[in-house]
Formats: sequence, structure tokens, C-alpha cells
Amino acid sequence: RNQTKLRAEYFQGIFDAIEKGLSEGHQIGKRVLLPSSHTGSRRYVIQNYHDGIAICRVYGPPDLFITYTCNPKWPEITLATLEGQAPNDRPDIIVRVFHMMLQRLLNDIRSDSIFGPTLAILYSIEFQKRGLPHVHILVWLGNT
Repeated sequence: RNQTKLRAEYFQGIFDAIEKGLSEGHQIGKRVLLPSSHTGSRRYVIQNYHDGIAICRVYGPPDLFITYTCNPKWPEITLATLEGQAPNDRPDIIVRVFHMMLQRLLNDIRSDSIFGPTLAILYSIEFQKRGLPHVHILVWLGNT
């Protein structure tokens, strides 16, 4: 519904098709642009980047940079895997436990009891080559 509002004139699809010798409309096709609400799309990444830069503009540089990595030897993971299975055989369990532990960590940071009052938190979850998730967290503190 919002395709007309998106800046499609920046895309050179029609000019590229003409240069290739395609002159019929059915040969060219219709380009559909994914909105920024579509997770993982180019516009989604750019939107999140701009949001992060806006947070830095308001609060200044972050006070803390925290990296938190999933440990496959957490009891929650080892108890949920069957005998003979490696933790990497159950990525569903790893992701669920990591998400629970991450929420616990973020709640501890927000509770103002560890680092003091927090103004903002920004984080990005990534997956290592081994398949384990980890997160990079930026924290802006209130009284620094």
C-alpha cells in the first residue's frame, strides 16, 4: 500500500532494462520494495542505524559496552539436551535460554541497582560461527 510513498525513483531498474534491450513491459517486471518494518531488509537495517545515531545525538557517547555470550554449559541447556546430544544439536533450546538470560541481564541493568540510573540501552544480537548467540550492549548511564 505504501509503494508510491517510497523513494523508488532512486532505483535504476527501468534504465537498466532498456540498456539490456528489454522493451516490453512484461519483460521488465515490477519491483516491490520492502518497508523498514520487514525484519532483515535493507531499509530495516538503515532505520535501526539511524535510530542508534539519534540516541547517540541525544545522550552522547555510551558509557558502557558490554558483550554477553551464550554458554553451552549453562544448566538450563545441559538439562534440556538428551543423552548423546551436543548443545549445538538443539539450537531451539540455545536460543530460548539465551533470550531468557538476556532479558534477565537487561532487567538487572535497568533496575538501577548495578550501575545506577540508566538513560538508554541499545543492543544487537549476533550469531557466532559456532552457532552460539551473543549480544553487544551499549548503556548510557544517568549520573556520570
